[in-house]
Amino acid sequence: MTHLRLAALLAAAALLAAGCSDDDPKPRVDPTPSASPSESPTPTQASSPAVSPSPATAVEAVRLWVRERNIALGSGKTGPLRDLTSPGCSSCEPYIDLIEDVYRAGGRYETTGWTVDNARELKPFEVTAAVTMNGGTMFASADASPDEYAEDKAIFRFRLKAAGGKTKVVFIGLVR
Repeated sequence: MTHLRLAALLAAAALLAAGCSDDDPKPRVDPTPSASPSESPTPTQASSPAVSPSPATAVEAVRLWVRERNIALGSGKTGPLRDLTSPGCSSCEPYIDLIEDVYRAGGRYETTGWTVDNARELKPFEVTAAVTMNGGTMFASADASPDEYAEDKAIFRFRLKAAGGKTKVVFIGLVR
């Protein structure tokens, strides 16, 4: 039932955004691959290669950013994630800074991170994504008590730009 409501909300947001536009963009839809346990990194998996392939679409760029965030949660290595993020993205910084702060303090995350359930490019370089924020545990420092958090779902708006041969995230906003 929750998935049905989330899908309906995402569809309504897409229709609303399309109706407010002066131009007539044709949305590109990235097919959602079926989820498998091996898709999400675990805290014990190694980080990604230093150079990620350049995504072909804005939706692929969002999926790559989320994948790199998940890897950073498990490893503390945020370099590849920062490389996919525009330096001026003030709405992106909290997502990266918290990971760095926790690992710098000797803490860690035990989670598989986020899963992009559905994503659509409603206009060029703007993606709306339905995301499952998987539950887990954060240890804010080496001697901190565990802080457990439950799974949650949200809709995010990502804005991107092409820069230096890569597509970078320049804005992340929580829609719902």
